[in-house]
Amino acid sequence: MERLTIKEALEQGYTHFAYGHPSNGFQSLHELSELTDDDIKDSELYLAGKHTFRPCGLTNEELKELIAEHIWVNHEDNTGDDTDTIYDAIKEIDFQDVSERIEKVLDQYNSFRYVTEIRLALPIEGKEVEG
Repeated sequence: MERLTIKEALEQGYTHFAYGHPSNGFQSLHELSELTDDDIKDSELYLAGKHTFRPCGLTNEELKELIAEHIWVNHEDNTGDDTDTIYDAIKEIDFQDVSERIEKVLDQYNSFRYVTEIRLALPIEGKEVEG
């Protein structure tokens, strides 16, 4: 099993860790730069993967399709009108601005997909832990 000191982990681009083995399922992540004495007492700390993932938004065309389909189905259910008139009208709308605004909001949210099998070597070397 690979082990890294906090200094080595930070130098290699790791930024977060979790308590316990990765097989424990979903775990909350903590920043390596904020380790305290309480974090390292009797703990098995594993590094989170280096790369983050952000939620995917929708393109202009995907938004058009999604909204047109939703409104068309509601209209058909309420009126019995099974023509494509409403669907086609909604598909003419440009949702590019909305798509870009969604992307801008999603840029704020990044997640780590997994916790690695790399364990932090204890005691934490190369890190001054504030008391």
